[in-house]
Amino acid sequence: MRLIEITGIADHMKGGLDAVLSGMVLTADGWIKEGNPVLSGRMAASWQIGENNVSGEPKEPGVYSDPGPPKGSNYRPGTEKAGEGNVYILHNNLPYAERVCFQGWSDKNTRDWFVKIEKDIARYGERIFDSPQKPRGK
Repeated sequence: MRLIEITGIADHMKGGLDAVLSGMVLTADGWIKEGNPVLSGRMAASWQIGENNVSGEPKEPGVYSDPGPPKGSNYRPGTEKAGEGNVYILHNNLPYAERVCFQGWSDKNTRDWFVKIEKDIARYGERIFDSPQKPRGK
């Protein structure tokens, strides 16, 4: 059990919200990359997280096994701050990404795969905030 002085409650709560936000952003990024229809892996590797805007360029054509951040990404994992007005944008700058996500332009996945992930991440966030926190080890 951890005791927190009354003057430290706000900072403790903010730290918890930052951790939840970080977890949601990274979880959404992972689910999108994992659910992405794959031929060469270029589209999965071109997903980016932008902080307050879109950033970076899509990956060049090729075959990718590591969907790490594209060159020019302005996002640094673990730096999310809740309550500071930041917006985290998951985006893909490939010219065909929107057609794959919303128009069923791939035979490798269902037409609504992207919308399902969006709904799943919203439910995931609700579960985090609605579930009571249990002390570690119990």
